[in-house]
Amino acid sequence: MQDYPPISKRLGETGTTVLSFLIGTDGNVRDVGVATSSGSQRLDDAAVSCAASWRYKAAIQSGVPVEVKWKAQVQWVLHLISPSRDTA
Repeated sequence: MQDYPPISKRLGETGTTVLSFLIGTDGNVRDVGVATSSGSQRLDDAAVSCAASWRYKAAIQSGVPVEVKWKAQVQWVLHLISPSRDTA
């Protein structure tokens, strides 16, 4: 929830952003882009920003770290909290 854009929360925007990116030989994410939009530019931008800080364990091929293309989904879901009810 900390990465949910405040305006998107107020507007009730939800959806799924599919990201494509490269995982470098050092495990860092780079070249993050939106493969499929959530339908909200705010949510898509927040997903890209968040993914830029992700870290992975580097892929290994023949004993050597290699760069790989990857995709990930970021699901934007708002959970409504019901007010508590007194049962007394």
